[in-house]
Amino acid sequence: MSDFVAPKDRQRPIEDYLDGALQRDPSARYAIGLSSVKTILRDAGARKYTARL
Repeated sequence: MSDFVAPKDRQRPIEDYLDGALQRDPSARYAIGLSSVKTILRDAGARKYTARL
């Protein structure tokens, strides 16, 4: 994968992130830039929420 990520390949980094991966993990796993991962997650509205106690 390059820094341009095809629409069909955007779901995997999102799923990884929502499953608990750090943003840099999908970047390394799928060989895409960290800024691309951040853009994919932001565009998808993917946010991890933590419980506040």
